[in-house]
Amino acid sequence: MLSKKQAQKNHALMYKPVLVATIDHIMGATESIRGGKFILPSLRLMSSDLVIDEIDDFSQKDLIAICRLVHLAGLFGRNVTISSATIPPDLAEVLYRSYAAGLDCFSSFYGSIKRLVVIHCDEFGCQVMPAARKGDFKPCHERFIQKRVKNLGQQPVKRRGIIQEINRAKNISQEDLSTMEEQYFACMKDAAEQLHYAQHVTDKKTGKQVSFGIIRVAHIDACVRLCKYLLDCLWSKDISVRLMAYHSRQILLLRHEQEKYLDSVLKRKEQQERIVDFVEPIVRSHIDNCSTDNILFIVVATPVEEVGRDHDADWAVIEPSSYRSIIQLAGRVRRHRNRDNVEPNIAVMQFNLAGLRKQKVAFTHPGYETSVLTVEHDLKKCLNEQQLRERIDAVPRINKPKKLCPHDKLIDLEHCVMEELNRLDNAGPEVINGWINEGWWLTGMPQYINRFRESSDKDVKLFAVFEDGRIRFKEYSGINGVVDKTEIYNISQDAALSPLAENRLWISRDYEAALRERSEVGEDEEEKLLAVAKLYGEIVLPDKNQSSKNEWLYSDQFGLFKKKGGEEEL
Repeated sequence: MLSKKQAQKNHALMYKPVLVATIDHIMGATESIRGGKFILPSLRLMSSDLVIDEIDDFSQKDLIAICRLVHLAGLFGRNVTISSATIPPDLAEVLYRSYAAGLDCFSSFYGSIKRLVVIHCDEFGCQVMPAARKGDFKPCHERFIQKRVKNLGQQPVKRRGIIQEINRAKNISQEDLSTMEEQYFACMKDAAEQLHYAQHVTDKKTGKQVSFGIIRVAHIDACVRLCKYLLDCLWSKDISVRLMAYHSRQILLLRHEQEKYLDSVLKRKEQQERIVDFVEPIVRSHIDNCSTDNILFIVVATPVEEVGRDHDADWAVIEPSSYRSIIQLAGRVRRHRNRDNVEPNIAVMQFNLAGLRKQKVAFTHPGYETSVLTVEHDLKKCLNEQQLRERIDAVPRINKPKKLCPHDKLIDLEHCVMEELNRLDNAGPEVINGWINEGWWLTGMPQYINRFRESSDKDVKLFAVFEDGRIRFKEYSGINGVVDKTEIYNISQDAALSPLAENRLWISRDYEAALRERSEVGEDEEEKLLAVAKLYGEIVLPDKNQSSKNEWLYSDQFGLFKKKGGEEEL
């Protein structure tokens, strides 16, 4: 028996004229191998065209699962739109092949041929080409890419980069890790200061030099440690900073408020000149009250900042995970302003933290490197720094070189992974050819081998409530109802910030106050707070089996993170 809430969700999934949802809601159409969970998404897909945004944001295993969905859309005779500014040619081709194979099944079933047309669109124009025969798509796509590369080369240069050098020790012991990480963070701080001096704007009211920057790190726990370091460290005498941590392991309500604020303050279409009249109340207050002539507003973020955020920063410092991560984060720099930029405004770290620690595989989770396919970890060797200085755009990602050197060049590694995905001679249930050209779709083996978002099956969904003035983390547990999991998952409250760190916060978040704003004042106030917490207090822990082995800390300012000294350290 469905709950009323679930029934309403199912009704919306089925009957909304235009459904905007995460892809997870539709993946059940091909990924369900038992039970009836495929029925609703399949019925929706039968009557709807499919649009998938940021397709290359998924892992290779997830892309195989998405190709199965695209194949099914073709089999149902629906149209498919793929959206991305950084889609590699091989990924575009394998998606086309999946769709074309599905459409062939549709045509065979109905005894008539549905014409297959490929439309390429970008900000410069539109190209429509029939592509019904095998071999039609590749030259069509290449023509579009060459035209796009030419057009991008004629645009103002908004982003230039440098590689921020850092010394890497020859021999590393466990005791060195903490010191090494601090040196890495200090190097990021130095890069932020240099970029601020080159890229700041001037406040019209006070004449102070102001900049908004993003420091991108690959993982949540490192993001929190970096933010704490920057809150407490010594900056240059003439600089003040205001910081916030931004990642996905935050309470839903607080993350919503943070994103709403950032979407507002980093919308800078009206700030085309170097002298700016800042009017947003929080920014205005920080500028007026700081005692220095320079103030940096910094978002310390994980890859959640790379996709779907319409933010415009003055500069960025990047811990690299892939070439794609550099391009995507660069898209948040000077996003709304079209002036040519002559000085570097992006610093890419010479190593990421895993590479600095000399781990065998460094560009992974997120990234494309594997134990089988490794690449040089020093960006001075695997990246073309001159190309970064001249311009950072999507060209290396969308334009595949004729000869690939995946062990020597970071961008070639990514093209090599996509080339493997698109290989025509692959066979078996583990590859997409097994689904579209063989009979593996009659079994559940492809879904078993390449399960969509496999790790998310182990995630724990908790919700945060207040009891006796303390925050507790609870979980819905079937017949047992709501169960307190605070101690089971070793979650404790993070230590209070120092006065200096408190003063350096960009915005101060308060979960309890946010709950009370959304609950009605009355006699049953605690019950109403609980009801609001169940709606908006969700927070996700990764992998329930591993989470119970770690110690976790929670803070309204930093979200949920591992206590330092856990398994990730080496």
